[in-house]
Amino acid sequence: MSEFKIPKRFKLFGKTIEVKQVNDLSARQDLTGIGHLKTHEIVVQKNCDGYAIKDDDVAINFLHEVAHFWMYDMEFKLEDGTYCYRNEQFCNLLSLCLHQFLTTMEYE
Repeated sequence: MSEFKIPKRFKLFGKTIEVKQVNDLSARQDLTGIGHLKTHEIVVQKNCDGYAIKDDDVAINFLHEVAHFWMYDMEFKLEDGTYCYRNEQFCNLLSLCLHQFLTTMEYE
């Protein structure tokens, strides 16, 4: 298995998305990740007092927020007319699939 590294920034649809890893997000906002779509920033909880956060969970949280950005810029809608970027279940499933794909690739 390969290790997933969270970047400091990346480009998506011509925008630079800044990424911050913090230790106080869950204490301040009871979240493990948040994407600021208008300011092009993702914040993920790295460590937390009182319990350990596994590296895979931090990576999945990061990918979950990336999924929100993808869906926001693509303006995908569900059958009921709601935008996919607002659907937590959809973004969660996408992030889990991406994480498994990216961390289990095998090469010759």
